[in-house]
Amino acid sequence: MRSVGRIGLALTWALVAAASSAAAADAPGDADAARRRAEETTIDVLVVGRPDSYDPGAATSSTRTPTPLQQTPQSVSVVTRPLIDDQQVRTVSDALLNVSGVVPTNTALTPAFDNTLIRGFPAERLVDGFTQYYNPGDRESTVNVERIEVLKGTNGMLYGGGAGSPAGGVVNEISKTPRSVAARTVGVRVGSWALVQPFFDLNQPFGDHVRLRVTGEYTTEESQIDVLHNQRFNVNPALTLTDGDATTLTLRGRISRWRQPDYQGLPATGTVVQSKATIPPGIRAFLGNVEPVGKVEVDRSLFIGDPDIEDSRSQFDSGAVHFEHRFSDAWHTSVQARYARSEFEEEAQLIGGAGLDFGADRPVIEPPELARAFHLGTLPFSFFDARLFQEQKEVSALANAVGEGSWGPIRATLLLGGDYSRYDDAGFINFLTVPRRFIIDVADPVFDQPYTRPGPGKNDNFVVNTVMGGYAQVQATLYERLHLVAGARLGRVRIDFESPDRRDVTDTWRWIPRAGAVLDLGAGVSLFGGYSSGMRGQPFAIFTETPLPERSSQLEGGLKLAFGEWLRGQVAYYSIDRTNVAVPDPDGGIGSVPRGHQASHGVDAELLLRPIESVSLIAAYSWTRASFEDDLFASYGSGLDAIPGVPENSGRVWLHYDFPSPLKGLGLGVGAHAQSQVQISRRNAFFTDGFVTFDAAVSYDAGFLTVGLRVANLTDEAYFVRLNYLGGRVAPGPGRSWQVTTALHF
Repeated sequence: MRSVGRIGLALTWALVAAASSAAAADAPGDADAARRRAEETTIDVLVVGRPDSYDPGAATSSTRTPTPLQQTPQSVSVVTRPLIDDQQVRTVSDALLNVSGVVPTNTALTPAFDNTLIRGFPAERLVDGFTQYYNPGDRESTVNVERIEVLKGTNGMLYGGGAGSPAGGVVNEISKTPRSVAARTVGVRVGSWALVQPFFDLNQPFGDHVRLRVTGEYTTEESQIDVLHNQRFNVNPALTLTDGDATTLTLRGRISRWRQPDYQGLPATGTVVQSKATIPPGIRAFLGNVEPVGKVEVDRSLFIGDPDIEDSRSQFDSGAVHFEHRFSDAWHTSVQARYARSEFEEEAQLIGGAGLDFGADRPVIEPPELARAFHLGTLPFSFFDARLFQEQKEVSALANAVGEGSWGPIRATLLLGGDYSRYDDAGFINFLTVPRRFIIDVADPVFDQPYTRPGPGKNDNFVVNTVMGGYAQVQATLYERLHLVAGARLGRVRIDFESPDRRDVTDTWRWIPRAGAVLDLGAGVSLFGGYSSGMRGQPFAIFTETPLPERSSQLEGGLKLAFGEWLRGQVAYYSIDRTNVAVPDPDGGIGSVPRGHQASHGVDAELLLRPIESVSLIAAYSWTRASFEDDLFASYGSGLDAIPGVPENSGRVWLHYDFPSPLKGLGLGVGAHAQSQVQISRRNAFFTDGFVTFDAAVSYDAGFLTVGLRVANLTDEAYFVRLNYLGGRVAPGPGRSWQVTTALHF
């Protein structure tokens, strides 16, 4: 940690020295030139992109102030509303494919936890700066999303609320806000797999001081996977009261529901082929003389379990208030608070393999010849009825004051703030052996045993995370060339954990620093570097020993590009260190221990190209290497250090064209997404293949009416993705599908 801090400090001093040299050569006596540069920079700060642009211009997630991306010493990506509309994506996960280094959660999973990864590590989904924790309810809807800001890497100085700052970063969904001009949209989508999705966005001002906006969406949809039928909806009212000058009060509500049979995916064995060339010697030693099973052609559309099982469910309800007041041109304040309740319940018939963690990468007995000799079929897995229930209550508040000023060649912004969050989580998990079907042959399954809800059905695991802290941050621009950010937080994480077997309390205070700088080299090129750190509670695990707060730190640096409106981009190298990670107990069972040590490093790059006004091209690429840095799993052999679920290479390209007159209003877009193979489990015995998918969208906007057609996976590429569900499982990638959207504007 000290070496990382010294590197960051040395980089900052180097940038300061370079900027001082540049300033000395810039003839600071030229007052008119300095004034013009200041005016241009001020405009850049205030203008957040064009309404029809993929370029947001600025973002708030990294600094809690509207800072231009080119002056932010950390990797921040923004998915704008125009990009969401042009691509006609209807899930947040699909929208996140545009961001380098992000692996979105699988939309087939029950919203009982969020699997989004950034730079190889878990990320946190936020809504308007508030943590979503398990992210329950209708988490994929984009109907109320104005833009999505993705902050890569930890930033615990600002994001201490909720459970704390995750190592991978945050995905902050910025909600639509009531506007002063009336605008109403109602529409419907229909498409493959019996998709029907009506939606609305109604904005109505009442005079100059009251504005109301309500958005909502309902979805019913079947699936290429047998049995799955998804139903979800959300309603989002927002009321703004303003004096039209200095004070604004916004009240927000959210009601969100989700229902679907719980999907556990398919076992790796029998679904994907194990590459013998990539099996480390340690795994061969672990398996002994048994040769691992190859592909046995498990049905891609198979739903494992009782086809008449009750729906799993997930819900989220919240109420929030946001108060803003400007005292003067130099000072303004913001205060936010939210109360939320959520719960989810999963009911499933689970398979378990040869491991001790309900993993499904290897069957109970292998190879198939041996299993058949015992009359157990080809791919025998143990079979259990399971029930998971969790309920949560959250109270969060955050407040800050911002002051701005300038002194000669220096412009500065001071941020003072604090936050508090209490998150109560209670639940249980129960298992019951399925009578008469203790073993299921997944290659030729018979699901004739109805699901039996295991008891006792009483909360017996309780976690309370209390997180609070205060922070100060300074942003400064020197001679229009050097942009500095520095700050620190005194943060506290208290974890109260109680289970039938133990009760533990930990209370940790820690200083959490953050520093970075951007140096404008001229000709549209900037050099940036930064250091950030974080501390996080442990709300998502059942511990078998005293839980400790997870810690993380990141060092990154790279180049930012800004050549007018026609080219914007960034390339960054990063290194993240993560300790006290909750990992499976090496002694077995379903519990966790806070002993993991992990690291990630890599390169990610993004480019926005607009050679002419009617053409927009985005490109994103990432190379990621995430690994275990400890020997907790040494029993599986050497060379098993890679973290499952992280593609080493991934990328996205999207090209959009707006036709001129006489076809004005017509837009056409084509895109591709690619990723390399992915390890499925920590045993590293199986890998999904790499794949490339293509999509296209065409739309026509007549002003009062918008019609669009989207086709995903144009070539009907057949592929699998890793499913983070108890380990060793995969899910089929979505096949070719279409959707038609019709919306009326008035």
